[in-house]
Amino acid sequence: MSDCVPWWSGLVNWYASTPCSAKPLVSSDSDEGMPQAYYRIHSTTAEGLNRIVEKEPELASEVLNALLSDLVGAKRLDEAFEMAKGMRAASIPLPFPAKKILRKHLRAQLVRVDSPRFRDLIGMDWDWLKGSGPVALFVDAVTGSHRRVRGWYTVGTFLPPAWTESQWARVRESRQARAVARHYIRWALPFDHEYKGALASWLWRIGWDLTADFQQAVKYGLKLREESGLSEAVHGILMSPTPPHDELLETLLGELEQADQRDDAAHESIRRRAKQKALNEFDADVWMEPSAECHGLWLALTAAVRERRRQQGYGWLLEQPRHEEFLGAWSLVLSERIPPHLSDDLHDDDKADEHRQWELRRAQERHAQLPQATAEELRAFYQSCMPDTVWALGNVLNAGRVVELVPQLLETLAIGESRHLNMCMDALGSLSETEGFSQHLLSSLEHASEHRRAAILFLVRRMDIDSHRNPHEAYHLHELLTQALDNPDIPALRACILMDETGRLSPDAANTLSGKCRSLLGEWSIDLETGLGRAALMLLAALGEDVTERAWAAFQAPDVDIRKAALRAFTWMKTPEARAALKKALGDEDYECRLLALRGLAPEADGAERQVILTLAQDESARVREACVDAIREGKWWEGLDVLCQLLADSRNARYGDADRNVDHHVAYAAAKALASFRPLPSSLFPSLLAFIRQGRAANLDIRVHGVILDLLAPLPVPELPRVLADLLRALALNPGEGSALRRALGKAPGLNPEVLLLRFGVLTALVMHFSLQPSARTHADAGLLRELSRQPQEEIAQMALLGLRILGEESPG
Repeated sequence: MSDCVPWWSGLVNWYASTPCSAKPLVSSDSDEGMPQAYYRIHSTTAEGLNRIVEKEPELASEVLNALLSDLVGAKRLDEAFEMAKGMRAASIPLPFPAKKILRKHLRAQLVRVDSPRFRDLIGMDWDWLKGSGPVALFVDAVTGSHRRVRGWYTVGTFLPPAWTESQWARVRESRQARAVARHYIRWALPFDHEYKGALASWLWRIGWDLTADFQQAVKYGLKLREESGLSEAVHGILMSPTPPHDELLETLLGELEQADQRDDAAHESIRRRAKQKALNEFDADVWMEPSAECHGLWLALTAAVRERRRQQGYGWLLEQPRHEEFLGAWSLVLSERIPPHLSDDLHDDDKADEHRQWELRRAQERHAQLPQATAEELRAFYQSCMPDTVWALGNVLNAGRVVELVPQLLETLAIGESRHLNMCMDALGSLSETEGFSQHLLSSLEHASEHRRAAILFLVRRMDIDSHRNPHEAYHLHELLTQALDNPDIPALRACILMDETGRLSPDAANTLSGKCRSLLGEWSIDLETGLGRAALMLLAALGEDVTERAWAAFQAPDVDIRKAALRAFTWMKTPEARAALKKALGDEDYECRLLALRGLAPEADGAERQVILTLAQDESARVREACVDAIREGKWWEGLDVLCQLLADSRNARYGDADRNVDHHVAYAAAKALASFRPLPSSLFPSLLAFIRQGRAANLDIRVHGVILDLLAPLPVPELPRVLADLLRALALNPGEGSALRRALGKAPGLNPEVLLLRFGVLTALVMHFSLQPSARTHADAGLLRELSRQPQEEIAQMALLGLRILGEESPG
């Protein structure tokens, strides 16, 4: 073949000899908005070359190298460069002379292009940019941290190059390197990662005045809003000789406020639905995240606080008129100065992977090199957050072991507002083995009232130690508090714990809880911000005490936990006022309250109340719809069967992953099981159930739902069932459910949906069972379909089809 003249040689000769004016001219707009002209190969020619590259790579290399050299020789360097990138992607070696010219061309572009296109140029493969000149040194410095690291690289880590004094001087004195730096800061840095000021500090170290460049970067970043690199630009401008601290903080706060308003306007409704369990679990998590715009601006505000704190300390934060608006950013900056705590499970190789251990130990090493937050600043921050901004305090407490705040936490635990008890207990669970903790604890508890001591002990007994981030220390706190409080046998306390755990009274509660105990419960139930107070209110209602007035007051509270306690109390009360409150709560804005109201009303609901509860089958919250199903099943509400049939199509997914594979349509599954609990099933439901079966997976993707309905109908005398099942089997054979998500199912044939195979087997099993249990249905059976299925490669399907043929008295195919 090498002796023959290839047919595309004419293309090479044409490209080399034809005047530019004769080649296809296409007009476009440049980055600066001015029209420009460029030349391109016709699309059919490009397609032909692509096929040559795939089938004849050696010959393609010869042709493309010739074309590339011609383009370079004609000084069509932009087109040549695009062509060279494609050749590199196809692993076609480039001719050295052309490659050398193109490298020089790219570096010239880096110096010349002062527009957003610069970001594409500096993002090129390092092989195009490497060298020993000032431009190459600078580009490697700002883009090559991942090439300088040993081991795993953490995104957002800037590792400066180890330059010699000579290299520093060469870059500092190079006009070309200065131009590239200007373009990088203005056009590429806003798109880069958050380096917490490390990159900006290194850039200033070179010795150039970068004020105007960082001003332009901040301006461009604020226009983009969504990129993390804005935070590094903020660090850079605040490192200038006259940093605009106040002006920039006001700008960022204003931009963030507007972004939050836009985010709320766009997503408030769907986030409310996510909180109400109206969305699939995966979708709910996605929508609860802040918008990219808010995230980018929040990083920028945190950078402004971080840089000013580095330069001026933290006192200015306490003097700000809009002090509360900076607490979140201050908390994140403080968290960076708190060494992470290696929890006990990370010392066990069986419980933690190597990479996670490496990450935490690397974080400890980085923190060891940073100035740590002082006890004075941490205490000032604590006081600033209390009592209404504890979410910001939580950011710091969760960052590591904040030993400096042990006295403040213990004081709040003993005599602070009761709504903060859970926060204190959670934080102290990671600090109980610090030096002097036991003495501090005993000293603080001396100032606690008897009521507070009981409330703390209640939390101790309800601690979920296993789920704590530091289980070993949480257990130690549990032991210390149990010994210190020294009242484990108060009957009223034991009864409250049982009520909170199970929602039930102990069998002997009415006898053991004397008048004194009930008086104590009454005192506890006044403070409904504690778990003990809420449990006491429920317990008093269960004991038959009149807590109507207190429960009604709690029912009006804005706090959901307090309203839930009131509804549980109403459930124990048998008065008309209590049932009226439960009915009203069916319209509560929080799904958990609607859920409790439904469960409280359902067991003794009259006809009118049942009809109201049945309307909740259309509730936006999946948990409420499922509770409605439970009420129908447990109460044997025959009037709710139509509702159950409608809920078979409910598609709320409680799992993560591909929507058509990782499926748990829990409401529909509960409805199917509820239908199966009604015997005998009214024949009036058959049309609805047959319609559901006929649609196959279009009716519901959860195969379990189909399985329950098939098992329900297969033994019954439903004349239309064999035909419906046979039609569905044919439809499933024609549409096996191919899809990229399905091809990822390991161990399955490419293109075959394992869920469809399961449904086919389930439908065939139901058909064979129906023939077995309903002899009259065999008269019009489709034996041909069974013979066809008996030849299927899936063994379980073939065996089931053969069983069906034997039931019909047909011979098995040879």
